[in-house]
Amino acid sequence: MSKPKEIKVLGKRIRVEWMNGNPSNPLLKSGYLGKSNGGEGWCIVDNTLCDDQQRDTLIHELFHLYNNDLNIALVEDQIQRIAACTYQLMRDNPKFVKWIMK
Repeated sequence: MSKPKEIKVLGKRIRVEWMNGNPSNPLLKSGYLGKSNGGEGWCIVDNTLCDDQQRDTLIHELFHLYNNDLNIALVEDQIQRIAACTYQLMRDNPKFVKWIMK
């Protein structure tokens, strides 16, 4: 299955870009694995990460979008933990994910 180029988050279309996270890339600098901006409608994930890290990072960025749009006021550490747990739940329970999607 190919990587998503667009996803819908809270009714808004978000463009997903897969970029090389080298230090010369101004959008993914300072060791960021991903970045997002719901107002501008984009999310970037470092394409050089392994597949699991790319998926986890995309979910992490989605939680940033939720956090900003819903004004939840989660801090980075909370987003990191919630995103990691969500990805692990989905990865460990494919039948559950399939059932949810029906």
